[in-house]
Amino acid sequence: MLNNKLLPKCLYQDAGFGYSAKGYILPCCWVEDVVTNEFKIFYQEKFKLSNVEDVEKEILNSKEWSDFYKILIETPEKAPIICYKQCSIDSKNDKYEIMKE
Repeated sequence: MLNNKLLPKCLYQDAGFGYSAKGYILPCCWVEDVVTNEFKIFYQEKFKLSNVEDVEKEILNSKEWSDFYKILIETPEKAPIICYKQCSIDSKNDKYEIMKE
């Protein structure tokens, strides 16, 4: 059971996005190194940057991305473990300063 409060930097800070070497935009840089079912949604051919004209409309506002962010906000206990590892209050990652409220 995860008992750390999740404070996703992708939602609560202007941390920017991650980019994969294969041409995809990702919610954060830590996603590229994680090959799990939770992140396969970001590696669909329709989300490959070379296939997109409007990143915001076609990727960032897509159902898949919205559903991912909805999990982080509404049911954080279902969030991928990497999110807790990198973005919990108790995270050892201090690359970004986070609010600890």
